[in-house]
Amino acid sequence: MIDRLEFILALAREEHFGRAAEACRVSQPTVARLTAITRAIKASVYMAIQIGEFFASRGPDEAVAGTANHIKKFWDPRMRAAIFAHLATGGVGLDANVRSALETLQKEAAPT
Repeated sequence: MIDRLEFILALAREEHFGRAAEACRVSQPTVARLTAITRAIKASVYMAIQIGEFFASRGPDEAVAGTANHIKKFWDPRMRAAIFAHLATGGVGLDANVRSALETLQKEAAPT
């Protein structure tokens, strides 16, 4: 089975489901399943942007901390995985505060 991140990276590179499926040598049904993952990523990106905008009025430091805290407390692991996958592929559309919040969460989760 194809690794989800591998497909997401191929999709980001190809910008087309059919070509991404071809590049990963997977069937159309596999692409259909992975489409749901892509939707989850888009929803996570939208939500992260909204959260970041809410906290932005409090200044950059509080915006980063507030966004990171919200994601840590209220997002389930699948949602966090989706937004981290998006960040790993370049994080298109994420503003600086949201990126910093996600990077903070990644550092906290990294083994010491």
